[in-house]
Amino acid sequence: MVLFLGGLSCRVVKARLVRHILIALVASVVLCVTGYADTHYVNPAGSNEPPYTTYATGAHYIQDAILVASEGDTVRVAAGEYDIDTTIYIPSGLIWAGAGRDSVVINWADPEYRPGRLAELGKNIEIFGIEFNFPMGSSFNPTVMAIYVYKPDTLIIHDCRFREIRAVIDGSGVLEAYENEFIFGITEGLHLGIGQAWIHHNSFLGKTAGAGIRCMLAGSILVEHNVFNEDPIGRPDAVRLYHATFVEVRNNLILNSHNPVAWFYASGVVENNTMIVASDGGGSIPVFLRSYETVTIRNNIMMEFRELPAFGPECPTCDTTGLITYVHNAFWPPVDSFYIIDQYDPPELVKVLDSANFNAFPMFADDSIFQLQAGSPLIDAGDPAVLDADGSRSDIGLTGGPGGMTYDYPEEAPQRPDTLTGEHSDDVVILAWLPNSESDLADYRLYRDTYSGFTPHAGNLLAAVNPEDTTYVDSIEGLNWDLYYILTTVDTAGLESGPSNEVAVLWTGILEEEEPSHSLPRTPYIVGNYPNPFNASTIIEYYIPDVGARPALVQLVIYDAMGRKVSTLVNRKLYPGKHRVSWGGRTDSGNVAASGVYFARLNVWGYEFRSSVKLVLQK
Repeated sequence: MVLFLGGLSCRVVKARLVRHILIALVASVVLCVTGYADTHYVNPAGSNEPPYTTYATGAHYIQDAILVASEGDTVRVAAGEYDIDTTIYIPSGLIWAGAGRDSVVINWADPEYRPGRLAELGKNIEIFGIEFNFPMGSSFNPTVMAIYVYKPDTLIIHDCRFREIRAVIDGSGVLEAYENEFIFGITEGLHLGIGQAWIHHNSFLGKTAGAGIRCMLAGSILVEHNVFNEDPIGRPDAVRLYHATFVEVRNNLILNSHNPVAWFYASGVVENNTMIVASDGGGSIPVFLRSYETVTIRNNIMMEFRELPAFGPECPTCDTTGLITYVHNAFWPPVDSFYIIDQYDPPELVKVLDSANFNAFPMFADDSIFQLQAGSPLIDAGDPAVLDADGSRSDIGLTGGPGGMTYDYPEEAPQRPDTLTGEHSDDVVILAWLPNSESDLADYRLYRDTYSGFTPHAGNLLAAVNPEDTTYVDSIEGLNWDLYYILTTVDTAGLESGPSNEVAVLWTGILEEEEPSHSLPRTPYIVGNYPNPFNASTIIEYYIPDVGARPALVQLVIYDAMGRKVSTLVNRKLYPGKHRVSWGGRTDSGNVAASGVYFARLNVWGYEFRSSVKLVLQK
C-alpha cells in the first residue's frame, strides 16, 4: 500500500519552495561565517559548563543553552520534565530539538496559571520531539500558549505534542506542521493567522467546545491527511475559519466533530474527506457555511449525521459570485435532501450548484484508515473531473482523489445481521431482522438447531433468504423440542458474515403461549468492535438480553494485556437491546493509552459472560 501526497495546490508548492530556499540561505550564511553549526545540549544531570557542547556538560536550563547558541545552531534537550514559569525566547535560525515527544515534557508552571507564552519564536525555526503541556488544562486558562510567533518567515513543527495548550502562529510567513498531536480543550489546538500553511498528517484530539484548527485572518491554508478524533460528548469543531484567502480541506478523517468544517469568509475546497459521528449526531452539521466566497464541496463521506450541511448567505462584501459547487457527496443513513439553506438571511442570496449527491452505505474495510472494500458503491463514484492517484475516476472519501491512496480493494465478509427477533404463533415461528446495508449482498442464511451456541454449517441450514426480505416463517408443526436460530449474511463474492444473536424458541414456551420467546441473546454478548485495529477511536457493539432484572446494571471495561483496568466505558443500568459505545484510546485519568492489545469485558448483574473481545490500538 502506497500513500500519495500528490495534488498540492500551486500555493502550497510555492510555500514549500520558499521554505527550502530560506533554510538553504540561513545555512549558507552560517557556514560562510563560522564554517560549521554547533549543537548545544540541555541536561539537568549535566555539569552545566558553557558552551554546553555535550550531554555530559549540558545546561541545566533551556534558556541558558539558547543564550550561547548562534543562528544555524541546534539546541538539543535531554529526556525529562522541565517546569517553565517565564517565557523562553528562541532567536532566529535555531533548531530546537527534543529527545522525543514521549520523553521531553515542558510544562507551563506559573504558580498562579496566569496568561503567558511558554515559548516565543524568532524567524526561520524548526522544532521537533517535544511535548508542551499546561498541567491544569486549557479549560482552566485558555490564554496560555505553548508557542507564539509573529511573521516567522519559515517555521517547521513536527513530531511534537501540544497537551491542553495551543500553538499560535500569526503574520506573514510559511508554516509546515506534520506528525504532531494536538490535545486541546475549550480553545483551538492550532491557531493560524499566517500567510501560508501546510498542515498534514497530524492528530487532533478535542475534548470540549474548541476547534482543532482555527484560521483567523490567514492566507492560503492546506489541511490534509489529518485525523480529527473529537470527544463524543463535547464534539468540538475540526476546522473553523474566520477570514482566509484560500483554504483546502481534503483527505482528512474527522470523527465526532460538531462541525467538521465551519466556514466564515473564505474561498476554497472541501473534498475527499470522511466525516463520521460515532455517537448521537444530534446538532452536528458536516459542513456549515455562513459567509463565503466561491467554495467547492465534493467527494466527501458524511455518515451518521442528524443534520444536513447548512449554507448561509454569500459574503456581502465579496467581489466574487459566492457560488457553492456541491457535488458527488455520499450520505448514510439516507436523507431526503442533501443540504439546507440558512433562513436567518434571505435564502435567494445563496447560489448552489447541486449535482449527483446520493445516499450510500460506504462499506469500509475493517482497518483503521477507513479504506473502501471491494463492492463499495463509493469506488469510482466521485466527481469525474477529479482523478485518483492511479488515474481512475476519484473514489469518494479520504482515500480518493489525487492526494489519496492506491491499493487493492480488500474482499471483506459482510456485517453480521442486526437484531434477529422471533415469536411463535400456533405451529410457526416468525423471524425478523433489520436489513443489512451492503450493496453487494447476495442473501441471508438462516440456521436452526436444537442446542444453544451451535455452529452454523450446511447440515443445519434452514433457508437462504432473498436480500430484499427481512422476515421468514418457519413451520414447526410436530416438533416438540427446543429450537435455536441464528442468521448470517453472504455477499456476491461468497463471503459469509459471523452469526447474529441467537433466538431461542423453547418447548415450554410453545405450550404456554402467554410466554413469548426471547428476541435477544439469552446471555450478554459483545458482538465486536469497529474498526479493529484502530488508531483514533473504535465502536464496541454489545447486546443485553431480555431476561433477568430490567434495567440491568451493566459494566463494560477495557483492560490491558496484563489484566490491568484501563478505562470504564459503561457503568449504568440499561434496558435489553443492542448498544454501542465509543472508546477513544484514553485511560480513566484522561491519558492517551499506548499502542498495543486491549480487551473489552462485559459484566451484567455482577457476572462476566462469554469471552472478552480483543482490541488493537495502533498509533
